[in-house]
Amino acid sequence: MPGRPETMERWIAAVVWSALGVAAFLLYYMTTLHVHLPESWQEFHRTAYVQGKDAIAEIGRLHKQPIDLSRGYRADYDGRCRQFTVWVAVKTNADEARTLLEEMTGRTGSGYAVLSPSALVRRGGLTAYRSAGMGQTDFHYVKGTAVYWVAITAPDPDDLVMHIILDF
Repeated sequence: MPGRPETMERWIAAVVWSALGVAAFLLYYMTTLHVHLPESWQEFHRTAYVQGKDAIAEIGRLHKQPIDLSRGYRADYDGRCRQFTVWVAVKTNADEARTLLEEMTGRTGSGYAVLSPSALVRRGGLTAYRSAGMGQTDFHYVKGTAVYWVAITAPDPDDLVMHIILDF
């Protein structure tokens, strides 16, 4: 440790700035949603993955209009006689995510939608909205700042989606 006062002040300043940098990184890391779309899960293997601008554009096409998102993802999974796709639309805050979910549930079953009206599903403390159409069962729900839309082709979609909500 240096002995001169100006060197000591520089050393203290370096330590303080380093600590502030670490604190800022930890704050960012702890408050940023980390989307987890694994390469494999249970019997399923990820067969396609899209992120960033391409995924955001795809999500906009599903909504029939551009959507302001901070991030977007899509992953397709294939398993034994069951498939599912997960779209993740990340907003800048939780209120915006809840608003997007409300808009989605309001549109399902409407005049131009190909899905049945949304029904609230609650099991074991988990909440999602369920609709059906085009040979699959769709679920949408919010986790933090992200809206998830899971489209499942399987004989047991309600059981499967509850595991997906917990693990993704």
